[in-house]
Amino acid sequence: MRFLLSRGAQTDDPGRVLIVQTCNPNLLEYVIVDARKRWPGADLSVLLQRGMREHVRLPQGVRGLDNPAGGHGQFARELRSERFDLIAFSGVRDPGYWKLRLLPFYLNPPRIALYDRHARPADLGLAGLLATLLGSVGPTGGPKRLLRRLLAPLIAGGLLLYLWYERARRAR
Repeated sequence: MRFLLSRGAQTDDPGRVLIVQTCNPNLLEYVIVDARKRWPGADLSVLLQRGMREHVRLPQGVRGLDNPAGGHGQFARELRSERFDLIAFSGVRDPGYWKLRLLPFYLNPPRIALYDRHARPADLGLAGLLATLLGSVGPTGGPKRLLRRLLAPLIAGGLLLYLWYERARRAR
């Protein structure tokens, strides 16, 4: 997980950026605009949810990728081979996008940016990850919420290990 070694919010152009749509089309458009302003020299690609192409206006120079209806494993391997320098996605709490939220961790880029519901990004380096986790403790948070946030990556990691094990078992 190379992103944990990132140095936090960097403004230099990362080169190749993939924005994963894990939010509604309106918020996604704000994320794309912010990414274009933040990294003007970057090569931007946007992975759209199925059936969302007609609902999202992609600016000129931004490559749109459609999430396929089947063959997700092959598609994920193709994305991984593209070696993106930064992957951005939204942390908006919507239970329908859990597989897309795992994708940035599978692709293993040097940097991951997490956008909030106001289209403000934060790099998920170790410092940013700790700030995100510790920011959940407060008047509306509490230790129970922090514990859920701490356990979420372990659960996701366990799921990925199980999927890799099943794939290896079937290959035999």
